[in-house]
Amino acid sequence: MKYRTEIDGLRAIALLAVIFFHAGFQFFSGGFIGVDIFFVISGYLITTSLINEQLTHSFSLVNFYTRRARRLLPALFFVVFTCLPIAWLWMLPSQFKDFSKSVIAVSLFSSNFLFWLESGYFDAIAELKPLLHTWSLAVEEQYYLLFPLFILLIWPLGQRLIIHLLIGIGLLSLAIAHWGSALAPGATFYLLPSRLWEFIIGAFVAFYLLKYPAKQASSMPWFARSQLLSLLGILLLGYAIHYFDTQTPVPSLSTLIPTSGTALILLFATPSTFVSQVLSHRLLTPIGLISYSAYLWHQPLFAFARILRDQQPPPSTMLWLSFGTLILAYFTWKYVEQPFRNPKKMAQDEVFYAATTLSIISILIGAVGYANNGFEPTAIATVLPDHEQQSIQSIQSNGEFSHLCEDILSTGEPCPSNPLTPVQHLSTTAQPPAIPQLNITERLRVNLGLNPVCEGRLLTSNACSTAPDPQIAVWGDSFAMHLIQGIIASKPDVKLIQITKSVCGPILDIAPTNRDNPPAWADGCITFNNRVLDWLKSHRTSIRYVVLGSPFQQYLSSTWHLKTPKQIIPVNEELVLNQLKYTLNQITALGIQPVIFAPPPSSGMHLGNCLAKAALAKKSLSQCNFKESDYHAYQKDVIHLLQELDQSYHIVWIGDEICTNGECPAGWDDIFLYTDQGHFSHEGSAAVGKKLNFYQRITTNPKY
Repeated sequence: MKYRTEIDGLRAIALLAVIFFHAGFQFFSGGFIGVDIFFVISGYLITTSLINEQLTHSFSLVNFYTRRARRLLPALFFVVFTCLPIAWLWMLPSQFKDFSKSVIAVSLFSSNFLFWLESGYFDAIAELKPLLHTWSLAVEEQYYLLFPLFILLIWPLGQRLIIHLLIGIGLLSLAIAHWGSALAPGATFYLLPSRLWEFIIGAFVAFYLLKYPAKQASSMPWFARSQLLSLLGILLLGYAIHYFDTQTPVPSLSTLIPTSGTALILLFATPSTFVSQVLSHRLLTPIGLISYSAYLWHQPLFAFARILRDQQPPPSTMLWLSFGTLILAYFTWKYVEQPFRNPKKMAQDEVFYAATTLSIISILIGAVGYANNGFEPTAIATVLPDHEQQSIQSIQSNGEFSHLCEDILSTGEPCPSNPLTPVQHLSTTAQPPAIPQLNITERLRVNLGLNPVCEGRLLTSNACSTAPDPQIAVWGDSFAMHLIQGIIASKPDVKLIQITKSVCGPILDIAPTNRDNPPAWADGCITFNNRVLDWLKSHRTSIRYVVLGSPFQQYLSSTWHLKTPKQIIPVNEELVLNQLKYTLNQITALGIQPVIFAPPPSSGMHLGNCLAKAALAKKSLSQCNFKESDYHAYQKDVIHLLQELDQSYHIVWIGDEICTNGECPAGWDDIFLYTDQGHFSHEGSAAVGKKLNFYQRITTNPKY
């Protein structure tokens, strides 16, 4: 195959777009489409190679897979093995356990399935996963496994049939992508069926240039057309890189913009065109040559930098890391990629044995790390604080609410099937019961309130309420869930019901929406909240207070949109304020008192990880404290929204109570207040709820 310098330039653009997007530079808000560019290029190059070998009767599956192994595996395993000691040193045990799992998935070319299955609201932050980017390599590897077999089987039946089948498969894949981006965005993003059409676009380019190779630049009309269409291609790429953002559904029909742009460049950027000359510039082509290694290195560097700081590093750091990516890529390309690609230095059998050996070693290492829970030291643990022990003891001595035993105690023992049955097997003496020690992972476990089954459901069963006639309804998203332990700690015999749905704040007739929470989900959020209001209407004789909890950021951040029953609109603070007032007035009209809990103070730092590192190093948790001014700056939009309501409605400002002398605590003594950037941990919620007396704050309105 003839070397085309403009393809390396195109690879450089795709690579830099991905790197700067992951670095957080807003100008490259659509830089993730660099992956789509790579897919089209791969489809073109692989198809061209297969066609040429079929025409010369030199095609061999063994040779094809050997070339792919030489191209992909040495640098991949080199990066993975380099990451292992760094991950072991810098990651928390729970993070290293997840990392170990990803090492196994990478070795089995299935990391796209792993990250799809792990995706979700409570999943570990994607930016902290060093091998997250290998999902695209897994997709390519799966394509490389299947497409040559397709060509081998169908080629004897004629190229026309191949093209017709590819058209059908491509249209079906595009349809899956477009509809799937709304109905199942996670699976659509990560899996091959919804990405296949992008490779097929590249395949069509290969078949077209096979049939019309002479019309690329001969006559003046063709030259002018090549100039115009290649320029259009680069403009389409630029538009997508700059104007796409995390709200853009991908892959979908919108992804036709960058994939079509890539196809136009492959088709018409002949050597004499302006676009080809730009892409063939000596500043771009070397980056294209090392693009594979650079792609492998960028995500681990960024992820470890974020892990080390427990927050997003400043732009200057990310820029230096971007340059560092290229430096590492050059040495990896020169000393790892190039030697293994040379058949004279490593025979075919040696490639096979080396690939198999490295895969087995990495799988074993990953399995050991996963089986040992990330090598969590069992000695680093703590007993539950006194106030939480006392709350549990009170619950036990009352002989009620035993469905809380597993959630609060984390014993792992099943609770009695009837939550209103006394816990007979636990002590009810005046002395605190024996409380098992909790390791770091358990202390940072997601705080789902009373019971995970309450998520997204309006259940009146005992699992989601502490009494058959609750007086307090806790309504909202995960920031309502994490208030439950605090309310119970302030009054162990409280009668409450949990009515919560992750991300779905307690605001009627509007819902947040983004790529991970598509319009169909937002419609479900609106329906859920309407059902909550209907339930409150039918239980107005019992319910006296409604606690509303949410970070409210998802309604105000420009990275989200708002879904109303009729349309999707950009975020609008005035609309959110009006709908929140409407919600509060609807509750008040029922004779029920609404109480908004402002989100706890936060600064964007991953406080849970910081606390865990401090505990593991046996250092004071106070090193994770943050400035009150940082809290006000980080949550300024939410604070402004709630201040607009403060004169007329009951709001509990947690930050005003726990932040003192210009500083906000992340922990009290040995108590973790947080589990992540903003959610209270189980023990933190109980501690804050006890100290601030959540129950009294709910039932006593200072405005009356």
